[in-house]
Amino acid sequence: MDNSQQIEFWNGQAGERWRDEASALDKLLAPFLGSIIGALPNNIQGSVLDVGCGAGALSLAVAGQFGGARSVGVDVSQPMLSLARARAEAKNAKAEFIEADASNFQYHEPFSGAVSRFGVMFFEDPYAAFKHFHGQMTEGAPLAFACWRAAADNEWVMAPMMAALQFMDEAPPQPEPRQPGPFAFAEADYVTDILKTSGWRDVDVQPWDGKLEMPGDSVSESAEFSLGIGPLARLIAEQNIDHEKVKAALVENLSTRTGPEGTVELNAAAWIVTARA
Repeated sequence: MDNSQQIEFWNGQAGERWRDEASALDKLLAPFLGSIIGALPNNIQGSVLDVGCGAGALSLAVAGQFGGARSVGVDVSQPMLSLARARAEAKNAKAEFIEADASNFQYHEPFSGAVSRFGVMFFEDPYAAFKHFHGQMTEGAPLAFACWRAAADNEWVMAPMMAALQFMDEAPPQPEPRQPGPFAFAEADYVTDILKTSGWRDVDVQPWDGKLEMPGDSVSESAEFSLGIGPLARLIAEQNIDHEKVKAALVENLSTRTGPEGTVELNAAAWIVTARA
């Protein structure tokens, strides 16, 4: 399985940007932690694998929630792992962070469970990856992860893209369905087939619909954050688009989407997936 493109991507500017914005991203994605942790048994013991752990928010939450569990976060991004390790040290948490490709990483003991917060959609061969994860689990070990549904169902993605589209010479190419990336697992049937084919049982894929509070104390700050995270920043640079024009258009769009506290709230759509080894 060749995941070299993803490894290169997450060790470049993208990984550094996500590391620098880790606190803001953790706030953005906080609503999903409870759904993932809530799918694990209260008496879980031993090592719990966190696939694509990033800067470690989910790993640290698991370690803090379950006294008998120890988190093992695996990721390819050295910049984000450096922050995860510093966070774990500051909290004296029972968490270990390893730089490796989770699709072929081998730990020294079986895992008693596996979790992920938007870290499982990037494998070149997801069937092989989930079969590998399954082979590392104890009998009956729980799996719980969150993954995005279609981009079109996620306003937090589409709002910045639509603001930029009017200034582009040409629209960005649409990714092929199921292509490795944030929205590879948009189809519930596809996710179910991957898990069942790779040996997991009791597979359950439930929709999550809600609003995400965008980072920033103002609409302008939220717009700046949205334009700096993800592929849109690269598209703006590649097409030499005036960043400030895009930001102004996005601010106008987002100003109608503020919540009671004045912060920007955008619709999001994901799957919460559970299974057992």
